[in-house]
Amino acid sequence: MHIYSEFVFLHTPRTAGTFLAEVFAAELGTPVASYERHPGWEAVPPWAKDLPVLVFVRNPWDWYVSWYHYLAGVVFPSVSTAALRENPWVRLVFGDAIEVVDGRAQHACDFTTVVERACGALDLSHPAFCGLLEGGDQEAARVASGYDIYTVQLLKMVGSGLGSERLTIGRFESLYDDLVAFGAKVGLGVAKDRWERLLQQPAINSHPHPPYRQQYDARLRGVVGAACECIIQRFAYRF
Repeated sequence: MHIYSEFVFLHTPRTAGTFLAEVFAAELGTPVASYERHPGWEAVPPWAKDLPVLVFVRNPWDWYVSWYHYLAGVVFPSVSTAALRENPWVRLVFGDAIEVVDGRAQHACDFTTVVERACGALDLSHPAFCGLLEGGDQEAARVASGYDIYTVQLLKMVGSGLGSERLTIGRFESLYDDLVAFGAKVGLGVAKDRWERLLQQPAINSHPHPPYRQQYDARLRGVVGAACECIIQRFAYRF
C-alpha cells in the first residue's frame, strides 16, 4: 500500500503493482506513507480513510499464468528450504516436495496441478491449512468457504469498499487509459504523454512465459472460469 496526499494505491499481486509504485514515485515523489506490499482496504489507516483508492484487476486466466510463472521463477536469496516449506500457502499449493536451489524454488508441480489446487482442490485437512483457520486467517476462511486464491486476493484488496464511490478498480489490460482517467479524476495533473512515457519503462518482476491462452486446455479453462465467475462477470472478461 502506498498513500499519497491525493489517493491510496492498493497493490493486488500480479497486476503490475510494483511497476506502478515505481511510476508513481517517479512522477509524484515519495509517498506520504508506505506499508506492507499487499494489505487491503481494511488496512487503510484512519487518517487516509477519506482519500480515493485505486486497485487493479486482471483477467483471471492471465492472472493464474502470471502467478504460476512468478512463483516458479522468483529468487529467494535469503530463504532456506526449511523456511519456504514453513510458508503454509507454499506448502498447500506446491506440496511438501519443495526446496531452494541457488536461491530459486524447485518443485515438481506443473501449471495444471497448481491451478487446480488454487481453484478448489487444496487439501483443507492439511495441518498447514488447519493452522491458518485456527489462527483466524481471513484468506484461509474465504478459501474454506469456496473461493479460489485469486478471488481471495482481490476481495482482500477491495474489502468492504467494493461499493464505495471512493474506490476505482482499473484493469491491467487497459492500464494507460485507466491511469489517465484516474489521474484526471483525482487531480494529479499528469499529462497523457507523460503517463505514456512512464508506462514505457521496462516491466518489474515479470517472468517470461508463453501467451496465457496456450497454457490451457478446455477443461482447465473451465476450472478457472467457474472459480472466478464473479470477477469474469463483473469486469466482462473473456478467455
